[in-house]
Amino acid sequence: RWDDLIISTGARWDTVSHEPSAFEEIADACGFAAADIKDKSFSDLSASAGMAYQFTDSWRMNASVTSAARAPDAEELYSCGAHESTFTYEVGNPDLVSERALNLELGVSFDQGPFDSHMSVYRNRVANFIYADAQLIDGVLIEQDELPVYVFSQDNVILKGAEIELGYQLAKAWRVSAMADRVRGELEDGGWLARMPADRIGVGMDYTGLNWMGFVRWMEYLQQDRVATAGDSNQETATEGFSLVSAGLGYTWYQPDMEYRVDVAGTNLLNEVVRYHTSFVKDRVPGQGRGFRVSLALAF
Repeated sequence: RWDDLIISTGARWDTVSHEPSAFEEIADACGFAAADIKDKSFSDLSASAGMAYQFTDSWRMNASVTSAARAPDAEELYSCGAHESTFTYEVGNPDLVSERALNLELGVSFDQGPFDSHMSVYRNRVANFIYADAQLIDGVLIEQDELPVYVFSQDNVILKGAEIELGYQLAKAWRVSAMADRVRGELEDGGWLARMPADRIGVGMDYTGLNWMGFVRWMEYLQQDRVATAGDSNQETATEGFSLVSAGLGYTWYQPDMEYRVDVAGTNLLNEVVRYHTSFVKDRVPGQGRGFRVSLALAF
């Protein structure tokens, strides 16, 4: 630390080893043989550096640069079969290497009186990014055992985005807030990355008293039509936007040696049809409809 400037650094060394048992038989759809199922080891170094500078009592700037690596996991290397929870036929790639990401992030915060805010932007270039790539012939998904085939592949990608959060303390117990975020994922050679989150905007109100607490949230997921393509054909479908409204109420009472809390909360109160663009099964299985939860917590 130097006066109003703080510098921080970090590093991590990872070693990951896989020792799989070879399959006796591998489906032709997977494109590799039992002889390709070999032990794999990966050793990677990650490091980061960041700074925070307090311009005034109210303004603060944060910046960071990170070089991070991730070794492929067993599923990405060796899969060869149906993944029923995603309705896909997953095919691994024994030739995968570690991902290497270079992330740059810049943020600004403002906090004065009842008002607080934070905004940040980032750009992340990932070399050898691992993702499930849909296999198509003439624009039609290849199927195995009546499931679409996805092969774990690697490519260089650019991920960039921004987020903003705003808050205002209306009174001692009441606070309103707003947020928005977005991310774009593109292959470095051109084309959108599959299953990227939709842009979001939201507002909320919170009440926090001695015994009572409550909240109301509204989150709007915008349409996501930046879909991945293979040649002239789409790998995925666009996703319509939807609104999520949730609310909750809680009460806490205190005893000399025990604390009790009861919460009642409702989710998706508008009973919207929810389809998250990040999901493999969004076109078959929507997200949860209207739901309610009652909980009791004890602290002692």
